[in-house]
Amino acid sequence: MDVQNVAPATEQIVVETQPALVIEGAPAAMPMEGTMQQSWFEMAHNFFKDKGLPDWASEIAIFGFGCLLLGFLCRSFGRYLVILLLAVVALAVGLHYAQVITLPVAHLQAFFGVSGLSLQEVPAVFFAWAREHLISCVSAVVGFFIGWKLG
Repeated sequence: MDVQNVAPATEQIVVETQPALVIEGAPAAMPMEGTMQQSWFEMAHNFFKDKGLPDWASEIAIFGFGCLLLGFLCRSFGRYLVILLLAVVALAVGLHYAQVITLPVAHLQAFFGVSGLSLQEVPAVFFAWAREHLISCVSAVVGFFIGWKLG
């Protein structure tokens, strides 16, 4: 290194920072880049896929067990669940029309997979899905009735 070509030192700026807050026993922050959370359905489906089972086997197990639990709960607490559900929906719709709250209708339509469809097209889309996933639907119905009988 040639000493003659070095520029004279300029002012140095010192920035003092406070150390990060560290709580003992708390888990470290996870990086969020490129990570997505899986839904419970995807986790269960991947569990069966890792075991080497075909897709239809995972659909039978997931829909059958899920609807078995649903049938049991509907038989046990059905009247209360229906009344509570209807009351919450009626309250939300009433407050939406009274402009007290705003329901994100576009997000709700996207969540249920009916965005861009009219009300008359929704049953046709549902039955087309049911026709494609016949094994899942049969498993769901059988599971629901078994849960209903157990409840």
